[in-house]
Amino acid sequence: MGKAMGALGIALGSLMLGLAAQPAMAGDHFDEKYEVTGKTLLDRIQIEDLLRGYYHDFHTLGAAVATRYFAPDAVFDANGQVFRGREEIAKVYQSIADRPPEKNGLFQMMMGPPLIRIEGDRATAVIVWTGIMNDTLTAPPRFIEQGREYDILAKYDGHWRIRKRTVITDSGLPAQWLPTYVRRAEGFDPFADEPKP
Repeated sequence: MGKAMGALGIALGSLMLGLAAQPAMAGDHFDEKYEVTGKTLLDRIQIEDLLRGYYHDFHTLGAAVATRYFAPDAVFDANGQVFRGREEIAKVYQSIADRPPEKNGLFQMMMGPPLIRIEGDRATAVIVWTGIMNDTLTAPPRFIEQGREYDILAKYDGHWRIRKRTVITDSGLPAQWLPTYVRRAEGFDPFADEPKP
């Protein structure tokens, strides 16, 4: 039995390696077709890990979010308010971490499945995010806010980092952003004006 299972494992591993070596065509993704290879699949996993880590850490890690997840020349556009470089971005995330904790309940941010496109050492990601408040153990959760995120990512020393992050809140906009909120016009392209390397 053990030899049979080992042989089956070797056969499945060989099949997976063979599939990974062959380019496959993805369906309509950002209105185009593009190759999916073993390398792009690995890049996709690394980008998803980066984004999930960011959503896990951003409201508690403070200024360290800037160096852990953003490129040195990153641009962060939050509802039209633009921050450039890690130093400015670090101040934003430190202000989030410095907010008084919720007196009751637990606030969590849920990231929807990202739509990722890999183009060599550059990638784009589109995410729908939802802020959820858990008031008590027995009460149902409440939706607090929701919006979209558009990211341009690039590899730095072999690691993916966010080069440009555009956040658009669609509901539940926190009061601190109201004075500078910019409603995006029809046809707005969040992937335009990429930071120069």
